[in-house]
This record gives sequence, C-alpha cells and structure tokens, in this order.
Amino acid sequence: MVRVSSPEIGSFSVARTNVSVSSATSALKGLTLNGSAPAPRATPESSPRAVHPTSSPATPSTGGSRLAGLRLSKTVLTDREATETSFLLELLGERARVVEVPLPNGLSQPRLPDRTFVDNGRTYQFAACRVFDDGATPWGGKRRCMRCVYYAASGPCFGDPSEELLPPLDLQAELERWADWRALPSARKAASRLELLQSPARLEHAVRQLTSDHFELIDEPQPSSESGGCGFVPEGLLAELLGGGRAAQRATAVQVRLFAPALGVFKGILAARRGISRIQLPPSMRKLPPSAANAADGRALLLVTRVHPSRTSLQMGKLARGVPPCASFRQRRFSPMIARLLEARGVPPRVIEAYAGGNRRGLRGPHGARAGGDDAGEEEEEGGEEEASPASAATGDVEPVSHPALRAEAWLVGVASPEAGLPAGHVAIPGLDAPRVPLVRGVGPCVFVTRSPCVLPTDGRVVPVVTARPGGMSAEAWAALSERSFGEVVFSNEGRQALPEAISSGDLDGEDRPRLCDLYFVSWDARLVESIAPGGDAPLPDAAPAAKAEPAQPEVAAEESSLRLGDDWLALAQEHMTDAATLREGCAVGKLYRAGERKAKESPRGLDDPDAIACFAAYRQAIDHGKHGAGVELPEHLRKELKL
Repeated sequence: MVRVSSPEIGSFSVARTNVSVSSATSALKGLTLNGSAPAPRATPESSPRAVHPTSSPATPSTGGSRLAGLRLSKTVLTDREATETSFLLELLGERARVVEVPLPNGLSQPRLPDRTFVDNGRTYQFAACRVFDDGATPWGGKRRCMRCVYYAASGPCFGDPSEELLPPLDLQAELERWADWRALPSARKAASRLELLQSPARLEHAVRQLTSDHFELIDEPQPSSESGGCGFVPEGLLAELLGGGRAAQRATAVQVRLFAPALGVFKGILAARRGISRIQLPPSMRKLPPSAANAADGRALLLVTRVHPSRTSLQMGKLARGVPPCASFRQRRFSPMIARLLEARGVPPRVIEAYAGGNRRGLRGPHGARAGGDDAGEEEEEGGEEEASPASAATGDVEPVSHPALRAEAWLVGVASPEAGLPAGHVAIPGLDAPRVPLVRGVGPCVFVTRSPCVLPTDGRVVPVVTARPGGMSAEAWAALSERSFGEVVFSNEGRQALPEAISSGDLDGEDRPRLCDLYFVSWDARLVESIAPGGDAPLPDAAPAAKAEPAQPEVAAEESSLRLGDDWLALAQEHMTDAATLREGCAVGKLYRAGERKAKESPRGLDDPDAIACFAAYRQAIDHGKHGAGVELPEHLRKELKL
C-alpha cells in the first residue's frame, strides 16, 4: 500500500499491481493529480496557496489504476490547505508530486515506486526521498514510510488546457545553483544533504527571502565543533522573521535551514543575541559549500523549522517560577529511558518511583522506550502538550498526570551562550528560579542534564547552574540572559571541552524529526540531584580557553576537501537513497536499540551490562553509519542472536 499526497486532492493510498498508468486519472474522475506543491513566494510575508479541485470527488475505482508503478486502491482526502512546506517543494513549485511508501517491519525487502512515471501526459522523475515516522501499529510498533518527491520534467503546462509545454528542468543544475554539491565526498553524504532539502516547516514560518548581506561568518562559539551547530540572530530580526506579535517577541531561538548560493547550505539553531546587526553563522552549521557556478547570486532562503520556546516549555516555565500551569495542561509520564539512566547513576528505585508518581509498570515495560531511543519526545506545538511516542502511547506511558504530580523537569533546547562571561563547565537556565535549584555540597546550585537518546551510564551529568551574576559577566549581559524565556539551557562557551559534547555526545544543531531534535532533559528535583552517586561524572578538562576554529571559508569544508563526487553526484545519491540495503539500515538501528534495552532490563547490572553496552554502542555507530558511513562493531554472539 502506498499513500500519495498532493495539496490539490489530499493524500491517497496505492497498492502494488501491474495495471496501466493511463487509467489512474480516470479512476479519480473529477480529481486532478497535476502538481502538488505551492509555487515559491515573491515576498517573505506571502504564503503559498494550495490548488483546490474544481469538482467534487467521486468514489474511485479500486480495480486497477496505477501510479508510479503501484496500484491505486484507496483515496484518502485531507484538508485542502497545506500546513507544511520544504525547500525542495518550494524549489519545484507546482511541478512537485509526493508519494509516501510504507516500509515493511523488520529487515524484509521494501517495494519501491518507479523512478519515472507518466500522468496526464507529463513525465515525472524521481528527485529525492526521506524516511519519516508514520504512526503506530495496533500492538504498539512503529510504522515508517519513505516520502518520495517527484517533479514534472516534461509535458503540458499546468492550469487551463493549453498546448504550451513545460520549460525544461535540469534538477541537478538547479541544485548546483544553490551549493557546490560536487564537492561532497560520497553518495551517502550527498543523500544526507538532500534530506535537508526536505526538512518540513510550518507555513506560518515557512521560507523567508533574505540576502547574503543579512549574514556573516563567525568563529565557532563552542570550544569544539563537535558541540557546534548554534549561531546567533539579532533580537529584532528574529521577531520580524516570526511575524511580530507576542509569540515572536518571547522567542529566544529558532531551528533553521539556510540556502544561499554565496554562502552554501546551513543547518542548526539560531539563538537571539543583543548588539548584533547580522545573522551569525559558525563553521559547524555549514553542510554544503557555496555554489561553484552561481556564487555571485545574493539570494538567501531561510527556512524556520521550529521555534523555541514551545508551548509546553512555556507551561513548564510557570512551574519553574512556582506558578501553576494552565488547568488544561498535562505532563507526559516519566521516560523509561531516563529511569534506566538514573538507576545506573545510583538513584534508589524508591526515589525514582516517588518522582515518577509511583508507577513502575509503565517505566519498565517492553515497549517503554521507542525504538531508536527517542521516547523523550518533543512538544506538540499546536496542542501544547508533549507528544507521545507510538510505542509508549500503546503501553500507557503518556497517560496525563494531574498538577500535583508535575515533575520538576523539562526538555529544553541547547544553545551556545549569547553573552560572554558564563563560567566554563556551567549552564544558565533562564526562567528557573534560583531557590528551586538544588544545592550540591562542595559545588553549589546544580541540575541533572542528559540528552536523548541516553543509553550509557555516562550519558547524564550533574551540572552547575549559574543563579547569580558571575564575576566575569557584565550587569547588562546578566540582565539580558536572565530575561530570556524559559525553554533553553544555555551552555558556556569557555573551557577546553564543550559541555554538550560531554553529555551523551551532544551538540546544538537540532534535528527535523520530533524525537531526534537534540533536546536536553533537565531536572531540578532535589531528590534526584542529591541521589546521583558522586564521582560518576568524568571531569572536564581545565577551564583554559581553547583555540577557536577559523570562520567557515568559501572553499570546500575540511571533511569534504580530499574527495569529490563530481558530475554524477545526484544519480549516485538517488541510487543510495533507494538502495534496499540503505533502507534496511534504519531497521537495524531500531533493532539494536531494542536489544540493548532488553539486555539492560533483564540484567541486574542494568546499563552496565556488557551486552547492553555493546548493543547501545552499535546503535550509536549505526546512526553515524547512516550519516557518515562509519562501521558498526558488535560481538559475534550478539550478531548471531540478532541475525545481523
């Protein structure tokens, strides 16, 4: 079964068969299948409009229509107005067509749509694809689908019947006008960068058209680029980009994708900063170098994919100030992943039970954490409640709890400090009242911080919190930092090792997927912080400042300087994207996580169990393998057991 999406008609499902393509349109009778994406906007303030059907839909035949080589068996209509866009859909405009292909569970061979198909006289060609979560099975498993984007390469123009033909479109040449794709070293890397073109953004933020003059390149704020991914945006410009209003005024950070021929492609977080006039981009945010063919082009398209603080953070911010949240607010149940980590750090089970509200059944169930380890969840922007993972929802782990049981914790976006003077190894949490921060003997105010996924005992740390102006920070800087909205953990830029890197190998660049967005779990509950076994945190290097990286240069980035894909980069990337072995890698990632979870649950040593450690280490390697092509190491007895 395949679901096909289009703003003109919504989305519909397709099953596999071998019937002719020509009958696909007639099967839908009054519905038009031409085009699916809004045309690019002329100004930042305008928003794309979906094309609506001109006649009422009729019940389609399920007997044999075919699209992209797969049989059309079911039509599911959704809201006419599109709610999301992406750079690729903006680039292709009305030529775009989206086909979503459900992926099989396990490691079985997926069936994929054709690379080329014909509809209404137009030839559609495959552009790119990306795997997305697609809900849950009735038994608590996770569904995944591959979202394929096609474009009309040739055929009649859209709109009223006309004999005019679409102008030729060379997708590779068009993409090369925005960045130097040929400089990438491997097909895997190119496929990963093509995924950035499909990062979804809500239309209320959508694409903002700027120029390259709005940006400047800066040194890396963090001591290590491994903890990089965070730049800065002028406070006034941030509010302007978000359309003004109350929500825009309280915003402190945005997750973005930037596409600019003169600069390249950038991904990461932009934190609001006072006293600057341009958006500041560090080297770690750059994912593609500037266009080699079009570097004089001053266009810059900024895609805002997420805004911080979220609505949930705003509610938890009330709790952090001692104010009751709204009556309708509900907090999701305590994460089993965090419970395992706390046990590994020496927190007594009775303390965890009391903190979690006394429900241990939900904490240690077989599906307690989502495959992939991200059961931490991200907040649902529309509903104002934290989003449940499919697996935990099936086992009741996200049952709402009442206000008296609200836990002193939040999932916060990590940002580099926009102000100088925050001591090395420390964080600031704006909006968290100083009297509510636990005191650790010999250290001072501290919170417990980790990051999803946290799979090793060393993935969480007790971190000192600055609750009063440090000696090296100006009064103005401290006032500006203190006035920021609750919803972020601000990391010091000082020291030899970046603090995010020491917390579950963290960074600050954010992710697209709701549960892979690099949020940091922060608890200021005294019971937990005081129960963490002392000495469990590896000491950070001394606080001497590290040498800063040079600003990103217009040449190829260091990791991409030795090898170049060359002329065939797009074809090689597309082949890698649709390779069955590549798709099975994603299934192996979840399998490794579930195995590590099972080993930890069954062993009295918990996360310290050697097999659990091996599975979780392989799980992280598998994630890196998907991004960078690194190897995956797993003991032979576990390979046999897991059939890998």
